[in-house]
Amino acid sequence: MPSPSTSKWPKPRSEDEFEQISVDFLRIRWNDRHAALNGRRGQRQGGVDILGKPSWLNGKTAGAQCKNTNALKLKMFTGDIENAKAFPGGLSEFLVLTSGDRDARLQAELRLYSRNDALPFRAEIVFWDDIIADLAADEALIAKHWKGFPRPAKKLGDVETLRLMAAAFDRPAFTTPFHGESSLADFKAALTDTIMALNTGVRKTRDGVALGRIPSRHELKSAAAMKGLKQTESALVGLRSKFDELVRAKEIRPCGCDKPECSMHEMTASAIREMDVRRQEVLDLFRRVHPEFDVHVGR
Repeated sequence: MPSPSTSKWPKPRSEDEFEQISVDFLRIRWNDRHAALNGRRGQRQGGVDILGKPSWLNGKTAGAQCKNTNALKLKMFTGDIENAKAFPGGLSEFLVLTSGDRDARLQAELRLYSRNDALPFRAEIVFWDDIIADLAADEALIAKHWKGFPRPAKKLGDVETLRLMAAAFDRPAFTTPFHGESSLADFKAALTDTIMALNTGVRKTRDGVALGRIPSRHELKSAAAMKGLKQTESALVGLRSKFDELVRAKEIRPCGCDKPECSMHEMTASAIREMDVRRQEVLDLFRRVHPEFDVHVGR
């Protein structure tokens, strides 16, 4: 079991631990409670550690490879992707899950590689921040994988806690009209970081710098506030899922200049409208719990 740390969410110490964490994460992400390890270690076929059937693939299969490492290089992932091409029966989606921290340049490099190589499936790198943001919404999974992870020593009242939580929403990912968003990777990362802040109390800046911990939504004393924050968190997860859906549909896409560091992108009018409306709904839900909250899309 990962050992507690006050500086960041504890990471697994072995491949087996990371695989078990990844299975639980993918059951949530894929909305498939039957997602499971693909045989024993040493028996994995086509470089696939976990198999499942995401709800959006209409019965088709997705696979994932687990890498418990911080040493992230594109060639590590392209080798897994090449192996996955030979998976018996084929895959419609392939994820590489890593305990490494988010790397926007690596994401851009993978997008360029995927476009140039015309892959038979959608490929994505999923970082540690994304994994724990989803798992931390479930107290049973927290207890399963992070028993003993410390909570803040100081007990804050609900009003003070909500004021601290409000800072997680007062950022460009929620206030900038979507047509003015400068980075798709940073936008999605901010959504994940906000989900994490509500569920775990771990707050980060846009650059991924930890700001310390506050109480999570699970520690609020008011049942009404807990319910409201759960609705806010669900709307956030829905917003992130809709963003991924629009990216898959290419209604939101990189500009296509083949420069990994390029932050330019294109989007349809309907995608812009969808993102603006959904973000405002998230902010309005939080305002119901914390009436003094005064953050809006477009300010």
